[in-house]
Amino acid sequence: MAPFTNPVLQSFVSVAIPLAVMVLTAHSGLFDSIEVETGYDHYAEPADSKLGPMPFPSFIKMPANALVNIGYLLVALYWGVYIFISNNKLASIQNMDAYLMYVLVWMMFLYGPIQFARIVTQNREWAILDQWVTLPIFAWVMVTCKTLLTDWQPRVAVLTMMASIMSYNLVFTMEQGFDVALLPHIVYAVSSSWNLCTKYTPLVTKETLVQLC
Repeated sequence: MAPFTNPVLQSFVSVAIPLAVMVLTAHSGLFDSIEVETGYDHYAEPADSKLGPMPFPSFIKMPANALVNIGYLLVALYWGVYIFISNNKLASIQNMDAYLMYVLVWMMFLYGPIQFARIVTQNREWAILDQWVTLPIFAWVMVTCKTLLTDWQPRVAVLTMMASIMSYNLVFTMEQGFDVALLPHIVYAVSSSWNLCTKYTPLVTKETLVQLC
């Protein structure tokens, strides 16, 4: 990758291109043979266009689940603005650091509409994407932590993300393929985060983590 001269744009391209390929693949019919949960009976929230006394448009059958995705957008917007200001004002925030965080921001910002589309349409394609894009989000946490602990290694980052995206192919081998792929993502993301915290925050202990949980 070129030097991080424009982390906002470079991070967007890094997220948008793979996501576009995933969207096209999900809508190509490649995953038509796999089982994926669709329909409102899989949710705890009843299929009703009202949230208490508040009415919503008829196409929004689960307002509470739908509104969660606004939260994703707001959190992403907050961190995007925060990183932009910090990158321009604080010498300690380098362009590489900003790039790492911007990628997570774009992932979060673009994940919101995908999950919203799944909730509103209950289409297989959006259900598949909702699962699939979750994997590289966890994988990028691993990449970020490893970079902050050691150094930026483009080849490792690319291979990690490719392996993460390809791991969704486990859905072709077993009914719980997504869960099998997701579990190590979560474990490694938590482990990487723990290693990062213990290095830069010596006061963090196992007891503290248990109390926070």
